[in-house]
Amino acid sequence: MSTPVMGIAEDSVLEEADVYKAALALGIANQLTNILRDVGEDMRRGRVYVPLDDLAKFGYTEQDLFNCVLDDRWRNFMKFQIERAREYFREAEAGVDCLAPE
Repeated sequence: MSTPVMGIAEDSVLEEADVYKAALALGIANQLTNILRDVGEDMRRGRVYVPLDDLAKFGYTEQDLFNCVLDDRWRNFMKFQIERAREYFREAEAGVDCLAPE
């Protein structure tokens, strides 16, 4: 969303669509990072923003979250999400050099 404001460098080696794809990846990476960082605070407020379908893949329930169950299911879920965020950050790196320098 900030790409139109920041602009794309005139000498960008990527197509415009690829720059926008990288910008989208950066947005997703940042959002996922914020969600993971705030799990405890959100849970205390009765909110859950982590992907419930992914929780289910690890056999972990929303109720487990509210009961503060910290076991291998939770750790494996978090490792998966952290790697997912890192992958989005890697995708985003391609677009950084394509932003207008000014």
